[in-house]
This record gives sequence, structure tokens and C-alpha cells, in this order.
Amino acid sequence: EEVMFNIFARINTGGLPLTQQELRHALIKGRGRDLLRELARNQAFLAATRGSINPDRMADREVIIRFLSFRRVADMADYKYPDLDAFLRNGMKELSVLPADDERVLIGDFERSMHAAKEIFGEHAFRKVFSNQKRVLPINKAIFETISVNLARLSRDELATLKSRRQQALNGLVGLLEAKDGVFLGDVSYSTGSASRVRRRFTAVEQMFREVIA
Repeated sequence: EEVMFNIFARINTGGLPLTQQELRHALIKGRGRDLLRELARNQAFLAATRGSINPDRMADREVIIRFLSFRRVADMADYKYPDLDAFLRNGMKELSVLPADDERVLIGDFERSMHAAKEIFGEHAFRKVFSNQKRVLPINKAIFETISVNLARLSRDELATLKSRRQQALNGLVGLLEAKDGVFLGDVSYSTGSASRVRRRFTAVEQMFREVIA
């Protein structure tokens, strides 16, 4: 499989090159394709993202496979994939053999997370947000996966508390992005597939949520 993707990457230069998600869709058959298509049309997802992710090049399906793949990682401290694309390819393959009950749980987690993100962060859901910001910024893939998966890991009571303290949660995200050390901002802006950056940003958001809830 690695050779197959390598060959496609080398010849994928004429005309309009395929995106990584388009490559995954073309080369990995199975249920994963259908599930991503269904969730890209999910009303909770469209509402949380304000329909702002262009589906033409499967950008919407890419953020969804990121959620589905990272949601199935039991402990982010164990995440050691040096290549995010390889991790997402593996995630798509696993969806094709996922038992129906597990799939239903995963879809429920996704919808609950989308509803929560919209209610807590509003128009800034899955986006960078700074003090005195004048406009809404685009969806950030790294923030999408980090926020959505961390929300999905919370209990219903914890989510209810977080929703009741939505302003503190938004302030917490601003605080992470504006931290003087610039670590979190870097982790969602550059080399976002780095295993160390992935672990660090997931931990930072988890801790922020826990502090707001507590």
C-alpha cells in the first residue's frame, strides 16, 4: 500500500493534482467512503462549521476522517505516528471493518461534539480566535480535530457544565492561542502532523476544558 500511494504521489502532477483525501478516497475502498460522505452532509456538522468547508476537493471529508481516527485513539500519550497521512489512511481502513454498533457510537460522538462546539464556540467553532478580532477566521484542521475529539471525550454532565461556561471556554482558547511562548499557536499552524505537536495540542485543550469545568 505504501508503494501504491508513493506511485500515485509521483504521477499526481498533471492537470489538477489530487488532495490527500482524494487519494485516500480513490485507493481505499470500503465502508469508510460512504460514512465520510454521509457525515459530510450531517446537519450538526454543517451547522457547527457554518457550511464553510468547501466540499469540492473533499476538504470536509478530511476533517471528518481526522475526528473519526483520533476519536479511536484510547490515549493520546500513545500517539506516535510520524506521518499523519499514514495515520488517516489506517483510520479509513479501520472504518471498513468497524462493527455496526461501534460505528453507531462513533456517529453519536461526532454529532454530540458538533452540537457542543456550535453551542460553546458559536461562529468561532474550530477556528483561531484572538482578542479584539474583527472577522471570523477560516476553519483550522488542527483545531477542528483537537476541539471536536476532546469534546467527544467529555460526559454529558461535563458538556453541560462547559456549555454553561461557554465564555470561559472561549477565553481559554484565546488564552492558548495568545500565550507568550507561542507553543499552542505553533502546534495548530506549522508541521501540524508532527506526533509531538499532535500530543501537545490535544493535552493543552483537554487541560483547558478541565480547568473551565472545575
